[in-house]
Amino acid sequence: MRFCVTAAAFVVLAGLASAEGAKNLRGTVVDEQNRPVAGAILCPEWGLGHDGRLAPLGPSATTGPSGEFSLEITPGFTEHHGRIALLVFDPSRNWGAFIDREKQKWAGRVVIRLMPVHQVRYGASIENAHREGPITVQFYSQTDMLPIPSLPGSSGTIDLPPGRYELHASAPDTNLAKEQFVLENRNVELPPLRVELSPIAQHYGRGTPRLTALTDLEHRSLEI
Repeated sequence: MRFCVTAAAFVVLAGLASAEGAKNLRGTVVDEQNRPVAGAILCPEWGLGHDGRLAPLGPSATTGPSGEFSLEITPGFTEHHGRIALLVFDPSRNWGAFIDREKQKWAGRVVIRLMPVHQVRYGASIENAHREGPITVQFYSQTDMLPIPSLPGSSGTIDLPPGRYELHASAPDTNLAKEQFVLENRNVELPPLRVELSPIAQHYGRGTPRLTALTDLEHRSLEI
C-alpha cells in the first residue's frame, strides 16, 4: 500500500569539490522565501536524541549565517551503490528536506529549500500472537539508504521531511517486513506491518520436521 502526500522541500546544494584530496558536498540551504537558513544541520544518518527528537549520527555539517555549508566525504561516510542521501533540518526540526541522488549528480549547484516536516505514525507486530520478542523498526529511503537507524519500540511517531521512504520491521527468527510510502504535504498513518516467523521458527514447539533422504559425497544413501 502506497501513500502519496506533496513534496515540500527543495534543496540548493553545490557539487562535489576537491579539498586536499577529499571530496566535499557544498551548497546553501534556504527557506520557502529563498532566504538563507543559518544553523541548519545536514547528515546522512540520524537517530533519536535524549529529548526524543531526531539528532545527527556521524559526519554532519551546520550552515553558516548565509546558509552555506561544506560536508566532507570521509571514510565511513554513508554511500550506497553510488548514491548519497542526506536529511536536513533547521534548528527547530520543524522544517526539513530529504535528498537521495547519485553521487555524480551532486556535481552542479542545486538549491535546497526547506519545507514543513510531517508526522509519520507506524506500528509493527509479529504474525504469531503467541510469539513475543523485541521488534526492530527502521526508516530507509526507497533506494536502501539508511537515514534513520533502529527506533525503540514496535510503534510510535516520527517527524520527517517530504521524500520517498521505506519502513522496515524485523525481529529474531522472522522475515523482514517492508512498507514503501511517499511523504508530501500531510501527516501519514502507515498500516501496521505484520512480521512473519521464518520457516524454521514456525516449527518451534511442534517437534522436529521430517527429514528427506540424505546421500554422502559418493551419492550413497544414508539411513536417518
